Amino acid sequence: MDKLKGIWFSMLRQARHVLMAFFKPNGLQSFVPRMHKTTIAHFAQFWEGKDEIMAGNSIKHLTFSIAIDLFMSIKEGPDFYCLLHHMKPYLSGVLQLPLNFPGTLYRKAIISREIMLGTLDKVICCRRKVRNLVFLSLKFLNKI
Repeated sequence: MDKLKGIWFSMLRQARHVLMAFFKPNGLQSFVPRMHKTTIAHFAQFWEGKDEIMAGNSIKHLTFSIAIDLFMSIKEGPDFYCLLHHMKPYLSGVLQLPLNFPGTLYRKAIISREIMLGTLDKVICCRRKVRNLVFLSLKFLNKI
């Protein structure tokens, strides 16, 4: 039991260090230009030249765009829209009674979660492959 407790506390310590680096003033200051760029692009796409604006959906889209850009560096594209599409059923069912029956909001949330995790896994695997290719090419060039 003490071994599990030690593992748990070491994981918490690592997470705390990552979050503290992320929320330092210097770290936050580096994110402001990215958030500003995303906001300006969103307003240009969804607000400018429109007679009527659905502000609720637009603000949800903007908030999701900023979060997914800051945390995963995913720009608008197929992966972004897949995550956005499955976020609504996930958020609807995550606080429901945990009844895992077909048709319940909880079951839909589980399915949406699995699809979102698959999409994120695909993005991470693609980035690892690119990073490994760059590393191998640099290693090759250093030997020449």
